[in-house]
Amino acid sequence: MAPGGFDYEKEIKILDSNQLTLPGGSVLALDTNSPSSEAAHETIIYSKELGALFASDLVYNEVHLWLGPGVTRENVVKWRNQLDMLKAKYEPLGVKVYPGHGKPTTTAIFDVDKKYIDDIIQIVKESKSEDEAKNAMMKIYPNWANPEFLLVQSIKFQMQEEHK
Repeated sequence: MAPGGFDYEKEIKILDSNQLTLPGGSVLALDTNSPSSEAAHETIIYSKELGALFASDLVYNEVHLWLGPGVTRENVVKWRNQLDMLKAKYEPLGVKVYPGHGKPTTTAIFDVDKKYIDDIIQIVKESKSEDEAKNAMMKIYPNWANPEFLLVQSIKFQMQEEHK
């Protein structure tokens, strides 16, 4: 923290547009219209100048996706739809994707994440226990990061969702 503290009211302002102009003139397009999915609120940032999409927590790359508390089955459907929308809008532009979790990648990640979502939902439906579901997911995604928290919590919550 700065010696005098941080003056939020002076330094942080609510934007009145869907663009952020940086010093030097570069413009970032901001999209805050995502429905509640992985989180209640997401901001997607696109830089035409850089050919870059900062996809927030809608995109993970080789990190187990968060489908834990807050990600209902309704949210799962919305998340998949958002990935389809991102693919349709940004794949033709050939952007580099900066996910909320994991290393930068290509737009192919949108289909990878949709498959992961489909896999975990199907495995939860078919599994008799959380351990069985975890083992099945680890066979498909053996090297993905954060299984002990993200995967375990996601399976636990999605099993509750399955048995509602």
